[in-house]
Amino acid sequence: MPNIAQAKKRDKQNKKIYLRNRSQRSEMRTLIKQFLVEIKDKNLEKAKVNFQKAVKRLHQLAGKKLIKKNKASRITSRLNKKLKGLSAA
Repeated sequence: MPNIAQAKKRDKQNKKIYLRNRSQRSEMRTLIKQFLVEIKDKNLEKAKVNFQKAVKRLHQLAGKKLIKKNKASRITSRLNKKLKGLSAA
């Protein structure tokens, strides 16, 4: 446990930031899973809506440097590939 006031404050800030980041990552994963469920159910309209939500959130988090930009692009590409596969079928 830190003794210096500055270290105590940083510890408190780090916990707060950690919880926020964890929440945002969890939200990102949830959006991706919702999209994948719609793909599995072959529901094209809901899949398109969930795809847009997931991609928007991915790139927001990449902009905040919570995830890397290449990771956001890679996930977007994979999700888009699944969406195109569904619309072609």
